[in-house]
Amino acid sequence: MSEEEKSTEGKVHPFERAREVFRKSGAAEKLDGVKARVSGVAEEVGQRYDDVAKGVKEGAGRARETARQGYESTAETVRRGYHRARGDMGGALSDLSDFVRENPARSVAIAAGIGFALGLILRPRGMDDDDE
Repeated sequence: MSEEEKSTEGKVHPFERAREVFRKSGAAEKLDGVKARVSGVAEEVGQRYDDVAKGVKEGAGRARETARQGYESTAETVRRGYHRARGDMGGALSDLSDFVRENPARSVAIAAGIGFALGLILRPRGMDDDDE
């Protein structure tokens, strides 16, 4: 036997003594209980995460569908408005054309009056007639 083995012969090794104290104190059972509770909490957290992720995904899908429906509705409204305005403009141009054909002198007088009024409105400020 070695000198070291002789010195520890009959004595309990410190690790063995610690294991015995740990076993007798009931700490092993408590540790197993804590492990079980931590495992249960981890499972619950994982399930809640999955539920939240599923809810977010479903909410995003609903939001995407709502946005698509809103876009389609708006696009259809704009299309109808465009076609209505185009038809109205076509009718107005046709009416104007008929008026000019039926009243050529009056049409020229109206156009001249509009031109004169625009000239007064768009003329630079401070420009007098005697400056020319």
